[in-house]
Amino acid sequence: MKTNIPELIWRQRPWNEKNCRNIAKTLNMPLEIAAILNQRGFTEPSEVEAFLRPVLAHLPSPMLMRGMLKAVELLADALDITCQKTRKPVIIYGDYDVDGITGSALLFHFLRSLGMQVECYIPNRLTEGYGLHEEAITLLHERIQKHNNGQATNPILITVDCGITNNLEVIIAKKLGFSVIITDHHQPQSLLPEADAILNPLQPECRFPFKQLAGVGVAFYLAMGLRTHLKNVGYWAVDDRVLPNLKQYLDLVALGTISDMVPLLGPNRVMTMAGLEIISRTPCLGIKALMDKAEFEGGIPTTEDVAFKICPKINAAGRVGEPEIAFRLLITQSMSEAIQLATELEDANNSRKNIANLVYESALAQANSEIRKNKTSLVLGSAEWHLGVLGLVATKIMKLYNRPTLIFRFENGIAKGSGRSIIGIDLNEILASCKEYLINYGGHKSAVGCTMLIANYSKFAEKFEKEIQKNIKHADLQTILWIDFKIQPSELNSVNFMKYYKMLQPFGIGNEEPVFISPAANKLVQPRQMGKNSLRFVWQEDNFSCSGYGFGLGDIVESLKNNPAIIAYKLRNNVFRGVSRWEVKTEDIRVVLTD
Repeated sequence: MKTNIPELIWRQRPWNEKNCRNIAKTLNMPLEIAAILNQRGFTEPSEVEAFLRPVLAHLPSPMLMRGMLKAVELLADALDITCQKTRKPVIIYGDYDVDGITGSALLFHFLRSLGMQVECYIPNRLTEGYGLHEEAITLLHERIQKHNNGQATNPILITVDCGITNNLEVIIAKKLGFSVIITDHHQPQSLLPEADAILNPLQPECRFPFKQLAGVGVAFYLAMGLRTHLKNVGYWAVDDRVLPNLKQYLDLVALGTISDMVPLLGPNRVMTMAGLEIISRTPCLGIKALMDKAEFEGGIPTTEDVAFKICPKINAAGRVGEPEIAFRLLITQSMSEAIQLATELEDANNSRKNIANLVYESALAQANSEIRKNKTSLVLGSAEWHLGVLGLVATKIMKLYNRPTLIFRFENGIAKGSGRSIIGIDLNEILASCKEYLINYGGHKSAVGCTMLIANYSKFAEKFEKEIQKNIKHADLQTILWIDFKIQPSELNSVNFMKYYKMLQPFGIGNEEPVFISPAANKLVQPRQMGKNSLRFVWQEDNFSCSGYGFGLGDIVESLKNNPAIIAYKLRNNVFRGVSRWEVKTEDIRVVLTD
């Protein structure tokens, strides 16, 4: 299908040369590395050192989070400290995506290790949808009553990656006798739920210094807070109890943090880096099974490895199947069960890919029509589109056209949608401006979900476009490829550069993988098309050569045979059969015609 894809505009990221030369000299690092760090806001040697060498000791105290003391007191009260038995059952109510499932598995492992009676409930994306639901809360209450022969037990309900906008459902849970602890990282609305404790760095008057934790990060901080509280009251001093090392759960934190695309800075960077190291050595059995299925070659995985080889399979359970499969995978203590569940997730992910491709092609046709109308936003919908892949499709179309994008499924008079935004547009605020047409909404600046009556869809789309136009500039709609440094690959092929380049990882939001460009046009050797439309070539300079590739660039092979090109590229460490080598991944290419 022919699309109206805007051409990439190359822009050089600015950097302060004087500051960078000072840092490079002070820390004995390559100027290129100092420039990359300067472009990401690190201007002091102490900041650079802390960023390049993150340690768990740098994590802020969990007790800085508003609501933490109340939350850990509730959980400690549920645990009989003298005999290590539970006095109140605990229900974990998690979201169905990777962030929610990993956070739920983390708390399940930790609370079970304390001897607590713990169950977990993950709602079905297709039949229940996001957040707390009255029917599920009632079902859980009845299940607890039956288990305890109808006796009052005052159970504790802990939400993971949800709950911050479920005011009514929290009231219902409390009327049924639950104590409610909300752990969430989504944007709160003006009126907070009447929970017993709320853990969310974005809530008013929260002193926690880092505001962009993932849901699994907030769950991990609850475990940290409870561990600290129990230590302070002498729990670990009784008998032969062993103070648990929470680092063992950071593999789960890494998965959820990478998948939810929160900034990999501050505590997120610290926890993710430690988590990736655990994945490379001693991950939980479920993650090991997924890594084996992906035929991972070994070493410390990159964020790209996790984001493309592991997380989609965990997400697939909720998108097209049952999210409990993914949860069971992450809590199993049996390798044979882990292998079986990983196989089921792989099958679900293959099904998800097929469904997503069909929806994408259909949505692309609608998007093309809207672009021809010079729309600054894309609101697309159909009764034929699968609810489980709307977010994936919204992301692809948003990136393709660089437009805030909402994708809806129509069913039984209701439009359920998922949205993704571009830099500079707060999608949550835009939806707040359109709330007269919505049943509910919530999320972040860059990712939201919402529901409305189909009867309101056209009016909503019109209002949404007007609000986007009020908040957007023409420059915001340009598709820009930011260039970090102008340099030949041969100049990067030094031991000192590679040492510091590896220290920049893990890459992600806020610490984007650097993009370099060649300062002059180069003649590429052996350009050839691979697969559907991929480019393969060899880059040679004097005594240096490396392989290169680029997706979606196979149609320029003939031009490259007779003409040099300027390449915008990233570095890739390719491991094949235990042999590691650096390659060039082409982001964009400019052929310089000489004929």
